[in-house]
Amino acid sequence: MNIKRTPVNVERVDRLCELCGGIMKPTAQPTNENPPRYEHTCPKCGHIEMYRQPYPTYVYTEREADND
Repeated sequence: MNIKRTPVNVERVDRLCELCGGIMKPTAQPTNENPPRYEHTCPKCGHIEMYRQPYPTYVYTEREADND
């Protein structure tokens, strides 16, 4: 089996509360809609929002290989 390893940078993406700027946290299972929606609540103020993906999510970007 052939494999290739690629170094990556990882970034965490959080949704911020529209009311107070707190970091939204997922609170429930996805809805039965297609596509599903995910309920999130702000732990600071209790504001509830529905998003098309759960947060936090992660973004991976390739980086140059280290030249050691």
